[in-house]
Amino acid sequence: MPLNGLGSLMTVHHLNCGSISLPVLDAVTHVLLCEYQHGAVLIDVGLGRADVDHPVSRIGIGGKLTFGAFDRDELAVNQLAAMGIAASDVSGIVATHLDFDHVGGVSDFPNVAVLVHERERDAALDRK
Repeated sequence: MPLNGLGSLMTVHHLNCGSISLPVLDAVTHVLLCEYQHGAVLIDVGLGRADVDHPVSRIGIGGKLTFGAFDRDELAVNQLAAMGIAASDVSGIVATHLDFDHVGGVSDFPNVAVLVHERERDAALDRK
């Protein structure tokens, strides 16, 4: 298990890692940063650099229209850097589910293990 040895949970931060703006709804992609004594864990990761750089090929035209501006300041990797936390300090990512707005930024943390429920993984792999 990649999360052994982190020590006690110190702080939990809420991050907005993707603003959604529709005529009937304004919402955010919620991400939790759990800071431990010896590392950090993200619960979901939100959108990533590749989503911002190539939105149509990554998430489709519907996703581009939904997320609109794609603010680089909202990317988890950038918010962590602003807090003094390097991507390499992240010990694990727990994916609640595999929708693009929850795991698009996984590629910004290339050496971090992603934990996901087996059923969710299987559903994503079986998707036609």
